[in-house]
Amino acid sequence: MGGDMYLIRGIVIGVIFGVPAGVIGIMTVQRTLEHGFAAGIATGFGSTAADLLYGCIGVCGLTAVSDRLMSWEWLIRLLGGALIAVFGVRTLRAGTLRAAAMEQNADSSETEVSGRRRSLFLFGSSFLVALTNPATILAFLTAFASSGLLGGVTAGQGACLLGGLALGTGGWWIFLAGITCVLRRKINGGLFGTLNKVLGGLMVAFGIGAAAGGIL
Repeated sequence: MGGDMYLIRGIVIGVIFGVPAGVIGIMTVQRTLEHGFAAGIATGFGSTAADLLYGCIGVCGLTAVSDRLMSWEWLIRLLGGALIAVFGVRTLRAGTLRAAAMEQNADSSETEVSGRRRSLFLFGSSFLVALTNPATILAFLTAFASSGLLGGVTAGQGACLLGGLALGTGGWWIFLAGITCVLRRKINGGLFGTLNKVLGGLMVAFGIGAAAGGIL
């Protein structure tokens, strides 16, 4: 099988993993509404980076690493749930989101340094949240195996597979942030506040559920 087929299969797997967005999708939508397209992309790409890390473990067949992570899954899920809940509470406490016009004016006056720091924070926090689901490794292994991609994969083929995975998941986050950004221009300040509370509440619920799953 040529490298292009590995690339295509990686894209398909990436889209399949990206579309059921879960809490990262909620975070991407909320941050796009509040800060704009670049913030949504930074959040989504943080999740993509975590997927690539776990995907690399799956492709390379590092069973010792995956087994170790799975043995600590309860603690990782507990910490991850707490982190998600904290982000949800922060969103709820933030109150009403600024109107789109006000946000655009604020973005235009934002310094390059502060914008870069915010992007790094959004990327890093999303990366950490995505890492708190080590079962992703097993999901990737299942997807790779069902596609006949395990065993005998060369370094070049593995690189194409991971590259396709990045394109698939990354493309989904670009699409989601883009759609949200379009809707953002049509939403008034009152609806912004309602959406912020709903999204924050969903994050808290996801966090509690993840933490409970780690304990039980």
